[in-house]
Amino acid sequence: MTWLSVAALVFSVFSRSNLGDLGVAGLVICAGAIVVLTRAVRLQEYYWAIGLIAVALLFNPVIVLPVSPTMIMGLELACMLTFLVSLFVLRTQPLLSVPSITDRTPGSESL
Repeated sequence: MTWLSVAALVFSVFSRSNLGDLGVAGLVICAGAIVVLTRAVRLQEYYWAIGLIAVALLFNPVIVLPVSPTMIMGLELACMLTFLVSLFVLRTQPLLSVPSITDRTPGSESL
């Protein structure tokens, strides 16, 4: 979902000039921010969560915030950078399996 949001931001940077013209791309970006937000909360990265709430509010398709056209490209690039950095920072660690005491491992000897 994060990669889809980045693609939607790239599309929106090169295709329009104001936040009101986002349409489906705004919905994808907002949904992507909410998905990454839940991952940040699960990992207890609350500063990331606050930033992602701002991204979700900025790109929500229901209530369009008034933003000047000169700020739009900078905001989109900042949001794109946020999504790209979150791909690397908000990675979950894989759970390690618990070794079984009944499995015989090669080279082990009984006492």
